[in-house]
Amino acid sequence: MRILFILLTAVSINVFAADATPATTQDQATQVPQCYNGDDSKFYKVGEKATISGVALICEATADKKNAQWMSAKDSK
Repeated sequence: MRILFILLTAVSINVFAADATPATTQDQATQVPQCYNGDDSKFYKVGEKATISGVALICEATADKKNAQWMSAKDSK
């Protein structure tokens, strides 16, 4: 009876582990850096401008181009 329980446990672990596969390289390649705006509850692409809490900001890519962050928008004077 113990062997049946152990076998059943091992099979169920394998089934759940198979469902938890990581994203493929194709999926990772299609992801682009974005910035999240909590005021609008949406993501912005790199280069897009937004006003968050009354402050003008622009979404800019980080140096390694893997992520993005909000930076203050430069005045156009």
